[in-house]
Amino acid sequence: MRTLQETRTLSDRFFSERPEAWANCETVEYRRDLPYDEFVREYVEKKKPVVIKGGVPTDTITPSVLRRYFGHKPLAEMIGGGGSTVLVRGKSSAIENFKSLTTFGDYLTLFEEETADLPYLTNLDIGRNFGEIGDRFEAPRYFQPNWTPLWSDSGYSGVEAFIAPVRTMYGVLHFDRHGVFVASCQYYGKKMWWICPREEEKYLYLANPVDKVWGSYPHISQVNPFNPDLEKFPLFSRVKGRVVTLEAGDILFVPTWWWHATKAVTPNISTVHRLLNKHNLLSYLWDLRMIFARHPSLLAHGITRMARGR
Repeated sequence: MRTLQETRTLSDRFFSERPEAWANCETVEYRRDLPYDEFVREYVEKKKPVVIKGGVPTDTITPSVLRRYFGHKPLAEMIGGGGSTVLVRGKSSAIENFKSLTTFGDYLTLFEEETADLPYLTNLDIGRNFGEIGDRFEAPRYFQPNWTPLWSDSGYSGVEAFIAPVRTMYGVLHFDRHGVFVASCQYYGKKMWWICPREEEKYLYLANPVDKVWGSYPHISQVNPFNPDLEKFPLFSRVKGRVVTLEAGDILFVPTWWWHATKAVTPNISTVHRLLNKHNLLSYLWDLRMIFARHPSLLAHGITRMARGR
C-alpha cells in the first residue's frame, strides 16, 4: 500500500477555480500540418508557444488500452520520471481513496466517472511503466531530436505520462528548470493549460528560494492562476497570461522558462516531453553550470553520448 510519504496532498486552494479569473487571458496560436522548418523558425527560435492540431493519433492511448495492457500492474510498482517514485497529487479525500486501491486497473475503473474523487497521477516514466507499448508514445517529429535521455544511464525515456481525473489540477504554477522546452501530447480527453513568459514573473509572488548548491533559482509561484487571491497577491492582476484547452490529438509547445499550470476539463491522458537539442543547449548548460563545476565528469559524459547519438 502506498504511504503518504509517496504522495502529495495539496491544499484545496490548488483545486479551486473561478472561470472569470482567466476570461481575459490571451489565447495561443493554433496550426495544422505545420512544416517542421516553419515550426523551428516561427516558434522555437522566437520563443512562442503553439498548438498543433492533429499532431498525435487519438485511438492509441486510451483508458481501455491502458487497462488491457497494464490493469494488473500494482500501483506501488509504478515509477516516476528519472526513476523517482511516482507523484500522486490530490486533496486529502482523493489520497485516502487512492490508498484503498491495489492495481492500476482499480484506478482506471474509477478514472472516467464524473464523481470520481481520485488524485492526479503525474510523471509516470513511459519506458519503465508502459514499455510494451512504448512505440505508441513516440515523440512527434516536432519534438525530435531530444537529447535529454542521453545524460542518464538510468533508462529514463525522457517522456512522462500524466493521468488526470476530471477537475483535478496541477495548480502549482511553475516552470521547468534547466532550460528545457516543455512539449505535451494530448491523447485522450481535454486539459487546460495556463502559461505565461518569464518576463511576467515579477507579478507571480515566487515561493522557493535560490538554491546555491544546485545553481537554481525560484521556479514556483504561490498563486493558483485558476483562482488567484487578488487581495493577497494584487500584482497578479497585471499578468498577461495565455490559456489553451488541448483536445485529443493536439500537441503543445511551451518555450524555455515559461510558467505553466494545468487543470483537467475532462478525464484525460497526456504526455510531457522535456526537450533538449541544439536550439536550447546553451540555456541548459547555463542553468546547470554549478553542477557541472562540481561534477565535470557529468558534462563530459553527456556531451560524449550526444555526439555518439545514444
